[in-house]
Amino acid sequence: MIGTSGLLPHLVLALWVPLSIAAFLLMRPERAAALVILGGVMFLPEAGGGATLVTFFRFPFIPHLTKDNIPYICVLLGLLIRAPGRLKNRPKERWFTVLLVAFILGGLATGLTNGDALRYGKYQIREITGLTLKDGAYIAFNETLHVGLPFFLGACLFRTPKSLRDFLAAFAVAGLLYIPFALVEMRLSPQFHNWVYGYHQHSFDQTLRWGGYRPMVFMAHGLSLARFFLIAFLAALLVASKKRKKILGLSTRVVGALLFLTIFLCKSTGAIFLAAAAFPLVAFGKTRLRQGVAVAITAVVLLYPALRGAKLFPISEVLEAAGEVADERKQSLLFRFQNEDQLLAKARERMFFGWGEYGRNSNYDEFGRPASVTDGFWIVLMSCYGLVGFVAEFGILLIPIFLARRRLPKIRDKDDAMLIAGLSLLLAVVAIDLLPNGLWSPYPYLLAGALTGATRSILLAQKKAAAEDALMIRSAMPGAAGL
Repeated sequence: MIGTSGLLPHLVLALWVPLSIAAFLLMRPERAAALVILGGVMFLPEAGGGATLVTFFRFPFIPHLTKDNIPYICVLLGLLIRAPGRLKNRPKERWFTVLLVAFILGGLATGLTNGDALRYGKYQIREITGLTLKDGAYIAFNETLHVGLPFFLGACLFRTPKSLRDFLAAFAVAGLLYIPFALVEMRLSPQFHNWVYGYHQHSFDQTLRWGGYRPMVFMAHGLSLARFFLIAFLAALLVASKKRKKILGLSTRVVGALLFLTIFLCKSTGAIFLAAAAFPLVAFGKTRLRQGVAVAITAVVLLYPALRGAKLFPISEVLEAAGEVADERKQSLLFRFQNEDQLLAKARERMFFGWGEYGRNSNYDEFGRPASVTDGFWIVLMSCYGLVGFVAEFGILLIPIFLARRRLPKIRDKDDAMLIAGLSLLLAVVAIDLLPNGLWSPYPYLLAGALTGATRSILLAQKKAAAEDALMIRSAMPGAAGL
């Protein structure tokens, strides 16, 4: 079964599989994986044309195959064919296994605890069907592809400081190559996806900002594109901190400046603020400061649902600060907070496993129309999959930052320590952006896996080197040959 968007979008998705395999046969696995994943993010057709999926493949008993999971499945196939030994370097972290099992079982429980059909509306009735164990299995499988697989691949592939720096450099290159596309849409309006694939991937009304257009190119939303440029900008700074002088023939400083300017032109206030706040820490901050700020941000993100539920989060102060920037920004944040309150109140009714999908988590008015908007990734998880889903998925994303903090003092190479602390901060910046905004694409979990794999591998390499040095010293001692 395929979607309704026509032949070309589905043909491009289908061709991505053999093209990805070819990339693995012609390139090093790390480089091929970066090309397949980042290329997919940048150019594959989005699944949605509004609120409905229109570009996907569907086979019995498995979730929809879309832009969000096909590249990661392709990387897995490429590794199985080209470098199966890389998959043996799977995450040795028990917490990852525990959380993976938690959201698989949580998905099944969501299906089992939502068997009741829902009825909304007074003047016009809206009925939403109940869920079954099959729906719960679908949730579990889909979230495994969306969260578990990217994390797993990141931990398997980018385990050395060099491979990690190369991947960050690839992200910066991707951002640099994407700038011309964004500039065209800033001038002519977001049209590339429509020109190539025949449909707009999101509401065109949301592209109007600051008297101009907010670009989307081939991504799900203008905010998704802004986050992409934000990560590319921070990645360029991290690469520059290793004294890499050029990216695509340009100075790393020039690349960073171009990407920051593009973030500003994307007209996303949140991304602009995060880029400006993170810049001095990534460009000039010491290792401990980077990691300390990353841990502090992570703690706020994990505590955010509890703070909102207990009405301890300083909403008035945040709104006041936003109002000083622009009244439009204040109204936007107020709208999001009000919707969060409504959705959180409903989520409390099924706190542990949520309401499931198909719009069951939303609120509806007397005419059966949706009366709430689900924006932030955290409230999506809380309302759809409950506390178990939130803890599992945010845990997999953010626990690597706490692990990096614990392992950082043991890393002897200062450049490697700076890299790990910088990636921790980058991931924390992404996490705080997930409070008001959606996930859209699962590559943050790839970065979390890379952070986890790299910190463990660096320490194991140090331990191995120390053991070899000790053996050489013992071998060189007088009388060692006679022992």
